[in-house]
Amino acid sequence: MRWVILFLGLLSASPLAAQTVVIAEATRVGNLVESYDPAADVAAGSPLVGLRLGGAAGTLQLDHVLLIRPPSFDEWICLETTTQDGRYNGHARYEVTGSNPDAALVQVRPITELQGTMRQQLEQYDPATYAVRAFATRDETCSPSGAVHLPSVAEPGAVGGNLVVTVNGRAMSGSAELRGIAGGEPIASAECDRAGGGSLIAFDLTCELPLDGAPDGLGAADLALIFDDGFGETTYTYKVFLP
Repeated sequence: MRWVILFLGLLSASPLAAQTVVIAEATRVGNLVESYDPAADVAAGSPLVGLRLGGAAGTLQLDHVLLIRPPSFDEWICLETTTQDGRYNGHARYEVTGSNPDAALVQVRPITELQGTMRQQLEQYDPATYAVRAFATRDETCSPSGAVHLPSVAEPGAVGGNLVVTVNGRAMSGSAELRGIAGGEPIASAECDRAGGGSLIAFDLTCELPLDGAPDGLGAADLALIFDDGFGETTYTYKVFLP
């Protein structure tokens, strides 16, 4: 078993700061399937494209991804990555190789096998235009149905602030709500904004949910994405796991 222990000291005011943070490691099982091609003409795929806690890193890091730990280390971690312009996408399945119960984060690697010019081009992308969707599941085919989604973090001391959701709204307006499993009033809600001014193929909206009012150690919650096409509303709900 392997894990990494970091002392964060006074890096930030986040719940994971000012304490020892244990980072478990996850390694790939099977093939990493990825492509780097011209963008598609039409947006497609799941409404939920990515989840991130806190801000994006200054430069895109392709050596690994840090995730909030899953509720159980006995599940697979499935990772889907994509660039906003749709040129790059990849997906793979991973297993946690260290099961320290104190682990707060999981370091997943490798996340790409691109080499040479293609890797250099991918490294030039703004981190805000690179989405990571990760979820824990017992399904070896990595079906997201019923899976628990795990937000990524830019670095161990960067957890805090907003839950940033990257969304494929298919040109519709949208909003997001974070709801407790037991129901009641939403823990956080936000209108979604246009995701920049570039090529909006893989995702076209970002929704930033403030977590200032969320209880520490929230754990499992429901993320609702609500879209309005001018005729009515459609809601998609996903399970998420938060520190």
